[in-house]
Amino acid sequence: MNGFSLNEYNVSCKLYNDGNLISSSGSTDGGLIELDEQHYYFVGFENIDQVNLPDSINLTVEIIGIPNDSGQKPLTALLIVAILSDKRK
Repeated sequence: MNGFSLNEYNVSCKLYNDGNLISSSGSTDGGLIELDEQHYYFVGFENIDQVNLPDSINLTVEIIGIPNDSGQKPLTALLIVAILSDKRK
């Protein structure tokens, strides 16, 4: 997501499989890790290994920039990714 500052926004990331929440993290709980001044990655705190996921999942990633100023609107980005298992060995 472009166009926001971590000084002005808190950032939340949620992962869904077929609409069911499987992991979440955010900048307020230490789940946002800085790679450099413009790039970050999220660490989910829920243990995805304990969720019974099928071999292939329909993953939706929701990233929300939550403004610190109540006069601003949240910024939302959705990414939809199909992850297919390759059982060839």
